[in-house]
Amino acid sequence: MGWLGDFESVSEIKNRVLSDRGDGYKVIEHASTNYGRNLWVRMQHPQGYEFIALYLMQKSGGAWAYKSMDESCGPVEVDCPIKFINAVPMPSGQYVAAWRERVRAHHAKRAVEFSEGEEVLIYGKNYKVLGKIKRSYRVQRLSDGAIFKCGATKMHKIKEKA
Repeated sequence: MGWLGDFESVSEIKNRVLSDRGDGYKVIEHASTNYGRNLWVRMQHPQGYEFIALYLMQKSGGAWAYKSMDESCGPVEVDCPIKFINAVPMPSGQYVAAWRERVRAHHAKRAVEFSEGEEVLIYGKNYKVLGKIKRSYRVQRLSDGAIFKCGATKMHKIKEKA
């Protein structure tokens, strides 16, 4: 599973992946995540069944390259749009169910909301939520007052003592 490369831009890769290549595969829908570096594609195989493909993109030595895989490989990436998971029937394979569960857990964690003034744990240290910034939060470390921006997936609610 190597990288296919020597592209000038991410757009050039997307044009190649999403265009009709005459091989019978049909792109149903697509979405970019990870600042455009992960291209998720809901595809239809020439035999009619649907599957989810991932195209990882990276720049190396001045050129862009991509690596493709489908969900049967059990990708490490878990930012696949949940609507793709819900729309595509689960294929067979030893990695698919575990990967889909990790994707669902990732999206559930991102859906957790934190309130201004709430105390949270981030990597085992206590912080106070100062406010929301788009999909992230502005937090203040309680030990020294340092202020940071942090995504919700790194933050944990402190359980109230019974």
